[in-house]
Amino acid sequence: MDKKKTLLQKFKALKGKEIIIALIAVAIMLIIYFSSSTSPKSTVSVLGSDYCAELQTKIERTVVNMSGDKNATVVINWNGSVRNEIAKSESVSQNSSTSSPVIISGQNGSTPVILRKKYPEVIGVVVVVKNYDDVKLRVDLVQMLSTLLGISPQKVAVFSSK
Repeated sequence: MDKKKTLLQKFKALKGKEIIIALIAVAIMLIIYFSSSTSPKSTVSVLGSDYCAELQTKIERTVVNMSGDKNATVVINWNGSVRNEIAKSESVSQNSSTSSPVIISGQNGSTPVILRKKYPEVIGVVVVVKNYDDVKLRVDLVQMLSTLLGISPQKVAVFSSK
């Protein structure tokens, strides 16, 4: 309580200019604090392997939940990797035309403008589970994976584990 009283007495002793300077300093600190905590963080582009691994992990968890086999494994075969489609500006003259990427300069350096990400295509999926004899489970797994990944059921294979 004594600290509060001494601070209050010190504050009362300050003159007008000192109060204004103190308030401005506090306002600047608050602005810096809130702008750093609410500003969007710089995003790191997702590499193809990260996207593929994350999707495979999610699908594997789903297969484990469906089959009840904690050791169930899923292997997804991909065609390519994640690619970024970059915006380009074109300049045309009488004899030639050139295109160059559109670059934005920011606090973290220069980055190209990404129009969209193109994700790799799934070629096939292999699932290994213990409950292989359960025909309904095999059909459900094939249907779930073909629907989820947008591939034909012929590209999904379910095998028994030992």
